[in-house]
Amino acid sequence: MITVDLHTHTIASGHGSTATIGQMARAASERGLRLLGISDHGPATPGAAFSSYFQNLAFAPREHFGVRLLYGVEANILDGGGLDLDNSVLARLDYVIASMHRPPRSVIYHGRDDIEAYRDRNTKDYIEAMSNPLVRIIGHPDNSQFPYCVHRLTDAAAECKVILEVNEASLGPDGYHRVAGLDTEQNYRILIKLCKKKGIPLLISSDSHGPDRIGQADRALFLLREQDFPRDLLVNEHPELLSVPRQPWRSSRPAQTGPDTGALPLS
Repeated sequence: MITVDLHTHTIASGHGSTATIGQMARAASERGLRLLGISDHGPATPGAAFSSYFQNLAFAPREHFGVRLLYGVEANILDGGGLDLDNSVLARLDYVIASMHRPPRSVIYHGRDDIEAYRDRNTKDYIEAMSNPLVRIIGHPDNSQFPYCVHRLTDAAAECKVILEVNEASLGPDGYHRVAGLDTEQNYRILIKLCKKKGIPLLISSDSHGPDRIGQADRALFLLREQDFPRDLLVNEHPELLSVPRQPWRSSRPAQTGPDTGALPLS
């Protein structure tokens, strides 16, 4: 179990949940969470709430059933790297997770074609999304439907001070983002190793759609313990990492494609 869970979904996400914010908070309280983040899908997700919902979260309660509440969004990274909510709306939220989903993205990898063209396109779009200084977290970067270059992504995350997520829902046997022949666990092992080397914070999330899986993250925790990932870089242990000032990506900098060098020292 984790006591800080920032990637969860209510009925406002339009699929997989009929739960209200209050019901989510009650479940979090019963499981001993101290901080719950509500991060419903952005409006490009079919059936999700309109931008007015996210604007009105400014008036939602900050504590419920003894649990502190934060309000964010899981914004969709569109083709080209833009997001599906205006910055004027994103700026009103406590944090922004940016993730790839289909829909709304138009191209998905099924494990049959040459993977390199997919990697290049998706990596560029991730980096473009991270250039938005309101983006705090990249959601489920394990997603084999959207392969990317892990070296370029982690270089950009280190440059921008963006947090990367280890998503429990992806790791389950019914994982949302699996592609036959590609290994979600191994994707994460490589990502965690590079984040440890480069000093990039990680966030463990349940990605619970509704209350059933709030706080559950055994598989994700196992992978971080396996690689002895430092606790001072874990957002679940140090939520104040959400407030570290962002630095926009310098798009003119050549992207690194070879072996990683120049890792940040870890305390």
